[in-house]
Amino acid sequence: MQALLEQLRNIVRDDGLTTDALECVYYAQDVYSQAEPAAAVVSPTNTQQLAAVVRAATGAGHAVIARGGGMSYAKGYVPLEENSILVDMSRMNRILEINPTPEVAEMKACKVLKGKICAGLANRITMIVAEK
Repeated sequence: MQALLEQLRNIVRDDGLTTDALECVYYAQDVYSQAEPAAAVVSPTNTQQLAAVVRAATGAGHAVIARGGGMSYAKGYVPLEENSILVDMSRMNRILEINPTPEVAEMKACKVLKGKICAGLANRITMIVAEK
């Protein structure tokens, strides 16, 4: 596990990885459920980091669970396996491009919709495309 954590730290830097026990428990629960705490919470900022994190964790035999912007009600990101790696998508939150002509907004995966897009563009866009 230590080798994997070092590899993850090299991918996302110190501010993108936590192994703090309380944080790993917090991130691994939803409104109604708590199961295994995550072994680590990794917060990538771009798709290259995300791909490298998933490749490293799955290559080491660990389950990878994506967590969006906040608490869920449906156990969508509650780890069921010991030593799961939880990927917190909240730092992937930039709008990359808005092209009003074809009514497309291109953005990173998470949290952009909470107010940033919905409030200003809800009536102007019809399709949302994730970062390439």
